[in-house]
Amino acid sequence: MLKPAMMFRDGMVLQRDRKVAVFGTTDRRDPVVVRMQRKTATAVPGEDGKWLAEIGPFSCSEKEEMEISQAGTRLLLEDVAVGEVYLAGGQSNMEFAMRYDRDFPKEREKLAKEANPHLRFFDYPEVSYPGQLKEADYQKEYGRWRRADVENLQWWSAVSYYFAVELWEKLRVPVGIIGCNWGGTNIGCWLPEEVLRACGGEAYLTEYEEAVKDLDLAAYEKAFHAYPLAYRTNQLEFPGSEIQDFIMHGNYGEDHLTELGKKIAEMMKRQGLPMPDEKAAAAAQLPMGPKHPNRPCGLYESMLLPIVPYTLRGILWYQGESDGDEKARADLYEKTFPALIAHWRGLFRDPDLPFLFVQLAIYEKWMMNTGDWCGEVREAQKKTADTVPNTGMAVISDDGMRWNIHPIIKKVVGHRLALLAKNRIYGDETVLCEAPLLVKAKAEDGRAVLTFQNTGGRLYLSDEGLYGEHFPKGRMLGAVLSQKDTVIRSEDCGGEVRGDEVILSSPTFRRDVPLHAAIAKEHWYQVNLYNRADIPAMPAEV
Repeated sequence: MLKPAMMFRDGMVLQRDRKVAVFGTTDRRDPVVVRMQRKTATAVPGEDGKWLAEIGPFSCSEKEEMEISQAGTRLLLEDVAVGEVYLAGGQSNMEFAMRYDRDFPKEREKLAKEANPHLRFFDYPEVSYPGQLKEADYQKEYGRWRRADVENLQWWSAVSYYFAVELWEKLRVPVGIIGCNWGGTNIGCWLPEEVLRACGGEAYLTEYEEAVKDLDLAAYEKAFHAYPLAYRTNQLEFPGSEIQDFIMHGNYGEDHLTELGKKIAEMMKRQGLPMPDEKAAAAAQLPMGPKHPNRPCGLYESMLLPIVPYTLRGILWYQGESDGDEKARADLYEKTFPALIAHWRGLFRDPDLPFLFVQLAIYEKWMMNTGDWCGEVREAQKKTADTVPNTGMAVISDDGMRWNIHPIIKKVVGHRLALLAKNRIYGDETVLCEAPLLVKAKAEDGRAVLTFQNTGGRLYLSDEGLYGEHFPKGRMLGAVLSQKDTVIRSEDCGGEVRGDEVILSSPTFRRDVPLHAAIAKEHWYQVNLYNRADIPAMPAEV
């Protein structure tokens, strides 16, 4: 049976101005022929039944038809668009759907007045092992290209939606996003074994081997099939969706975390998932094993490889919170993240494929997790942006929520990724896409002078945060300065901006004592220093 890969469906978007890969499987050895825009390409299936044809390049267009045929079998894909295509990968903050976004009602109202058929989103199903697609109906809510309209907006990854809107406004060409993400996954899930071993990430494999060394496979299979969340075939109706909706919404205060736990326990009990305490909660979870989504290399095999090598303009990546957990491997991110970028570029046959990613937002505590180790991941992300070509890092140091790991304002994230794309990918050098970077700190008697790069000729101190916080005027937040044993917080100093400098006034500062300065480096901080492009200062120290 002739079968193209899942992404090749009605309404798909193909990358313009380059040959595109069209691929799939068949049970016959006859040549597979692909036709579109009066161009033809032929593929000869291998012994494993896989075939791949390269066709194009295609010019920007819409309402095209693609024909895929083989020995009398003819498939016709309609409403095909040609424009810009991106893969949106990562964990829950990339998966974070528009229905959870603070501005969802406003955006839906806009689309009610005028839908945007040029923006299309394909969300690859959450399958945790190869072959799972055959065991359950994932076609109900997945496996289709969705447009930006009232009916489908809730399904979009919020970050990718806002990114696509800005790209459309600049380029006026169709924009397609392929979502390939799963909440709570560490970077080891998205790499193959040989790469993990080569880049120093062998600890992921060792920990897995230790976890499953005494595993009873028969009991594991029984537990997996009885686990209510094993098959995520419907995003709105699967058991646990009520829990997901609850924990994704809102900004919880510290006092509310206990209440949150109680409410989740009530919902789980109502759905047959008892969770009276942490021990029972652990018991109710699917144990680590060959079908667990968090096993190393798993989602690489079951979710990424089926998309490869769909032709892309670039990759958007928002991941790392699971690597920043205290029980995780933040110390390995400096090695594993560049390795992932290099390997994925090879898979998609483009050694220069742009890779735009989001530096983690701050949070202090969420559920049983703390943000104490995320700073190490942020440093690794910054180092990757500095050393790996054709990458860009979107800084969202102002978007963190103290008691929620999922910031509910995703528009700023999509916007800052779009700034990177406009500058780095589409060559608009007038667009400022970098965050202010602290590069020098000098003490004088009664004041400290902090010098920044990437200002665009303007720095300013905001009086209000993204979530409505009111900040004291003329005060800089989030910086800690020290001279010997004396620690001075920036919010305790008078603040004045002069060009690329921030002058902090305090009688404590002394000219003859070395000064150390750090911004956005604590476990919880707030930043209110912005540049001309309204991008906040990134974590840094000098």
